[in-house]
Amino acid sequence: FCEPKPCLHAEPWTHQHPGLEIPSAADPNDSNSDYISDDGQEVFNILRHRGIKTVLLMGVHLNMCVLGRPFGVRQLLRLGFSVAVVRDLTDTMYSPKMRPFVSHFEGTRRVVRHVETYLCPTTTSAHLLMEARRHSRGRASKASVEKHGGNESPSHLKPFRFEGQTEDP
Repeated sequence: FCEPKPCLHAEPWTHQHPGLEIPSAADPNDSNSDYISDDGQEVFNILRHRGIKTVLLMGVHLNMCVLGRPFGVRQLLRLGFSVAVVRDLTDTMYSPKMRPFVSHFEGTRRVVRHVETYLCPTTTSAHLLMEARRHSRGRASKASVEKHGGNESPSHLKPFRFEGQTEDP
């Protein structure tokens, strides 16, 4: 929604940024290989093969793809993975002209709040970069995530935080 200016219409997803190199095939036994897939079973197989138990998700349309795709939050949780959403690297598909008639940013904040309350913790790219800097200096701390489980009420879920962190940077 481009109001008050008219939207420029373009074909989405026709090419990648020239700075990104995507290899044509990855070796499943090479732990340094990157994978790109839109197939839920393939993503599951790659995660299991590599022993990955915690997944950080980000992307466009938190309220649709990030939550609902076959490799999204809900499915990964059903399959037993620990999941956190990187909330500042996602957006929602929401129009302020529709209920609850709030700004796009407030709509996104509400979806993030729903995710944190009912599904999984969230973090920010700044938290991840801060932890990467600590790790590169040999001072890595363990990430602490309060997970939804068993008899816990969803209202007890807290945003993803690193040990000793009290607020967003």
